[in-house]
Amino acid sequence: MSGLGLSFLHPLFGVLTYLWTFYEYPEMRWWGTGLTDVRWSLTAGIITLISVAIHRGGGSDADPMSESQHNAMSVRPKLSSTGFYCLTAYAVWMWIQTPWAADANAHYSGCMLFTKYVALWALLQFALSDVAKIRWFLLANAIGAGVWGVMMWQSDIGLERMEIPLGPGVEDSNTIGLHMATCAAFAGALVIGWRSRLRWTAGAAVPFIMNGVVLAGSRGGVLGLAGASAAVLLFGPRQRKIVLVGAAIAGLALFARLARSETFTNRMSTVQVSGDEPLEGSAASRFYIAQGNWAMFLDHPLGVGHRGDIPLSPQYMPDFILDPEAGVRAAHATIFAVLTNQGVPGIIFFVVLHVWAAYTLVRMWFLDKRGLPPELGAFRAAIAAGLVAYVICGMFSNYIKAEIGIWCFALVPILQREVSRWENEHSEGSVIALEGTG
Repeated sequence: MSGLGLSFLHPLFGVLTYLWTFYEYPEMRWWGTGLTDVRWSLTAGIITLISVAIHRGGGSDADPMSESQHNAMSVRPKLSSTGFYCLTAYAVWMWIQTPWAADANAHYSGCMLFTKYVALWALLQFALSDVAKIRWFLLANAIGAGVWGVMMWQSDIGLERMEIPLGPGVEDSNTIGLHMATCAAFAGALVIGWRSRLRWTAGAAVPFIMNGVVLAGSRGGVLGLAGASAAVLLFGPRQRKIVLVGAAIAGLALFARLARSETFTNRMSTVQVSGDEPLEGSAASRFYIAQGNWAMFLDHPLGVGHRGDIPLSPQYMPDFILDPEAGVRAAHATIFAVLTNQGVPGIIFFVVLHVWAAYTLVRMWFLDKRGLPPELGAFRAAIAAGLVAYVICGMFSNYIKAEIGIWCFALVPILQREVSRWENEHSEGSVIALEGTG
């Protein structure tokens, strides 16, 4: 309630409250037993929306969270980005698919979810209105993931990999691996780029976050973490390359120390298979699932609706691939889930979204030569790492609903706005300097 009240002071407090309900979802915590279900995240989103309307409408000029001399809300962030158009078009197309969706109930839930994601994207654009707000957003995620890591460390799971619900939509080992890998990059960006003692709060969370990846035992999560690490080295600020390399070596040593459990090494050993060994069941099944998904797409080029591939899977996959109890099988890759569920229009929106994000981040990367501040470079690396992890992990599981992916895509235009602001100030400073020398 305190967070919701502070939301009227600035929308950032609403976003932080939303993140609190995500990481400490009452219905998944012992202390939340018996509490009335008030749609926690929806309530936080609505209050934040009201706060955005108040501030943009001129109802409040105070910006207590800003480090700028001017009111950051007066910058008037806009939604006119290719990414927002793609996400909105994707959600609209899902609603259009409703008449022929194979699973009406699941499809309706998916439509509502992506409509919520469109609203969430918009809220983030207005709430994270300057660099200071981006820091708080990344720090909240680092702390939240660190808390999850502590919970996983304290859990008694024996020799099994982690399969406990941590938050809304983060209820299986694969999604846990993706989320933790991304938040590790968020925490690392703060340690590298933020000149505040608070950055060590994020640094303290890193061991628990990385241990969470190990405990999840997800092969996709580990590969996603490796890809995210490579993205940080590539997209990190050039002024901090030595620091980046040192952090990468320290991170590798830490991960090697954490990954010494027999369960983890046995699980990871199935990634590489010799010619004389059969593929592990879950790995081999992906080939048959992909073939079935492709055949389904050819028969339904406009898609079968959200999660519609599941009820139709028995028609396209051999019996030994189907779940023994349910008799169905879901897509095991994000790209195939989009292809079968949303068809040609959906895959176009999906691909354009990724290409736009990659192009924007690469363009920012070239600005290091012009002296882009290291902190903006560190944030760029964090976003790139999260998206790389999303793509790599998506080759092993369906993450189309993973909220961490939406956050990373939404952060791209937010960071681009700050980079553009720096470019404008840099250009104006050059002009003033030239005029002064004349």
